[in-house]
Amino acid sequence: MAGYIGSKASVVSSGVERKKTYSITGSTTSLAGLNYTVGKVHVYQNGVRLLDGTDYTATNGTSITLTVAAQSGDNVVVVSQASFQLSESYTSTEADAEFVTKTGDSMTGDLSFGDNDKAKFGAGSDLQIYHDAAGGHSRIDDVGTGNLVLRAAGALVVEKYGGDTMANFANDGAVTLYHDNAAKLATTSTGIDVTGTVTSDGLTVDGDATISSAAGSLYLEDNNYTAGQKVFGVTSKSGDLFLRSFTDDKLTATNRFGIDHSTGDISFYEDTGTTAKFFWDASAESLGIGTSSPSATLDLTVPTGDGLLINSADIATIKMKNTGGGTSSWGFATTNLAASDFGIYQSNSVGGDPITAGTARMYFNSSGNVGIGTSSPSASLHISKSDDARLVLTDTGDSCTFMVRSDGGNTSIGTDTAHPVRFMTNNSERMRIDTSGNVGIGTGSSTLSAKLVVSGPNTILHDNGGATLRFNKTLGTDTAFIANRSYNFHDGNGLAIATQDSNPIRFATNNTERMRIDSSGRVTTPYQPQVDVLLNGTRTSAGTFQTSSLYVDQGNNWNSSTHRFNAPVAARYRVTLSGYTNYTNSYGYFAIYKNGAGTGVIHFNHAWGTGHSMFGYNRVFYLAAGDYVEAKRPNSVGSGHFDALYMTVELMG
Repeated sequence: MAGYIGSKASVVSSGVERKKTYSITGSTTSLAGLNYTVGKVHVYQNGVRLLDGTDYTATNGTSITLTVAAQSGDNVVVVSQASFQLSESYTSTEADAEFVTKTGDSMTGDLSFGDNDKAKFGAGSDLQIYHDAAGGHSRIDDVGTGNLVLRAAGALVVEKYGGDTMANFANDGAVTLYHDNAAKLATTSTGIDVTGTVTSDGLTVDGDATISSAAGSLYLEDNNYTAGQKVFGVTSKSGDLFLRSFTDDKLTATNRFGIDHSTGDISFYEDTGTTAKFFWDASAESLGIGTSSPSATLDLTVPTGDGLLINSADIATIKMKNTGGGTSSWGFATTNLAASDFGIYQSNSVGGDPITAGTARMYFNSSGNVGIGTSSPSASLHISKSDDARLVLTDTGDSCTFMVRSDGGNTSIGTDTAHPVRFMTNNSERMRIDTSGNVGIGTGSSTLSAKLVVSGPNTILHDNGGATLRFNKTLGTDTAFIANRSYNFHDGNGLAIATQDSNPIRFATNNTERMRIDSSGRVTTPYQPQVDVLLNGTRTSAGTFQTSSLYVDQGNNWNSSTHRFNAPVAARYRVTLSGYTNYTNSYGYFAIYKNGAGTGVIHFNHAWGTGHSMFGYNRVFYLAAGDYVEAKRPNSVGSGHFDALYMTVELMG
C-alpha cells in the first residue's frame, strides 16, 4: 500500500510497502535482495513474527541475517516500507516568519474577533472578553472562582467614551466618584469628603456634627409628656458614654446605662442609678445579674427570694446548643408531656431542638418517680434503654464498680471489677459471691473453697411438691439428682439418688471410690476387702497351708509370707474353703483358724477308686481391725493330700 503527504504522485514510490517471500530449500541464515528502511521491516517464519535484534539482524537496508538458520521447507516472508516524503513543506525559518507560536510572539497587525467570538484566558476559560451581538454590549466576564483585579501603576480612571470622567482611583490616594464629570464624593486619609448634601432619614448633616464640652450631652426631650419625666440625655463623661434620665431643668441626672470607653464594659443601673445590677464584663465576656463582678459567663446573684423564674403559658424551657456544631442540643422543660412533670431532653439530630424534636433522657413525673431513658417512670427510679441498660456504682478510691444490667433478654447484677458481691441484712453479710464465682452462704469469709459453701446448722431444700437438687454435666441437660418428689421411677416417697444417663453412681471416701452402682443396677465395690487364693494342698504334718497362687487381693490384705488374711476394718467376713482330690485313699483334717485358734475341724476322706471328691466349707466371722484368719491342718492324721484347695474371704458388712 502506498502513502504520501502532499499533492505530487511522484513521491508515492518512496512510501511503498514491499513484501518478499523466501521458500527455503536448504539451511541458510541470509536473506538477500531486499530494499527496506532500517527499523521499518517485519520478518515472519512459518507464520510466526520474529523479534528484531533477537531473532534477526536488519541494519543495512538490503539484506537480513537470521540468528537461527532457516531449514528446508520453511517459509520466510519479509515485509518492509520505505520512509514517507513530503511534497510541500515549510522550513523552520519559514514557519517562524509566517505563523504565531504558542510560546509567545509579536503581532505586527490587528487581531480581529467577530461578534460573540471570545478571547479566553485561563485553563478553564475563566476570563472572557467579547462583544455580545444580541445585547449590543461589550463584555468582560470573570467566570472563575477568584476576583477580577484591575491594576495600574498610576491612577485607574473610568471614563465614558468621549472623555468625561466617571471615577478616579488614585495610586495611594483618594477614590473619587463623579456625577456628570463633577467630583461628588472622595475618600480621605481620615474619612470621606462629600461635595454637596448628604440626606438620611431623620437627620441632615452638612459638614461634621460634633458635640464638644467638658461633659457633652445630646438631649432627647418629649415636650408632650408629664413634667419631670420627659428628658433623656446621652452624655460623654470622662471619656465614657452614659444614657441618663434628667430633671426638666437638666440639672440633676440619674444613670440608667453606661459604656466604659477603655474597657468596653456595659452597665445597667438599679432604680437609684448608683449601682450596676446588670453588668457586661467585656474582657471576660461575662454577664452579671445582681453583681458587677461576674465570675462566670452568666453570674446570677440574688440576695433573697427567687433567683431565676421562667414563666410560660405553655412550656417553660431552657435550651443549650453548641454553636460550634457537631453535637446534640440539650434542654430543660416543664409540663412538656404532662402537667407538673419536668424533663431533661436531648435533640434527636445535631443542632436540633431538644424539646420539640428530642428525647427525654431524665424525667421526673408528678408522683416523684424518676425516669432515665423513659418519660413514663413506673418506680422511684426507672432506667430504660433499647439495648444494654445499666446502673453503675463506682468507688474510685478502691477501683470497684458495681453494676445492675439488662441486656439481650438477660438481667445481671454484680461487679465489673475484681471484687466480690455481698448480700446483707441488718448490716451483716448473709451471702457472698467471690471473684471466682464461688458462693458462700452464712460463711462470713472472704475465702471460699468451692462453688457453694453453706455454713449453718440446717440447709433445707423445700417445695410443697417435693424438692430436687440437680447436677448438670452439660448446661441445660440433667445428669443426676437427689430428690424427694415424684420423678420418673420415683414415687416421691423417701429420698432418691439417681443418674439420668448411663453413667454409674459412685461412693468414695478419702478421695477414693469405694462402691459403684452401674446403669444396670449392679453394685460393685472396687476397694472392698476381698481375697481369692489357691493354697498348696499337699501337707502331711500339722500347720498352715502355704500360698500357691494369689488370684485376688483387693485392698492388699493377704500376707503371702504368713499365708493369712488380715482384717483392715472391724466387720463381718465370710471365709470359704473349697477344693477337690482324686488321690487314692486321701483323707485327713483341715480347719479355719482365727487369730491362731481353731474354729472347728473338718474331716475329709476319699476312698479308693471312687473318682474325684469335692468339698466346700464356709463360715462368717466377726473380725476386729487387725484380726486374721488362715487355713491349717490341725494334726498329721491321714495323707492330707488335696489336688486343689481354695480359700476366699469377703467382707459382709
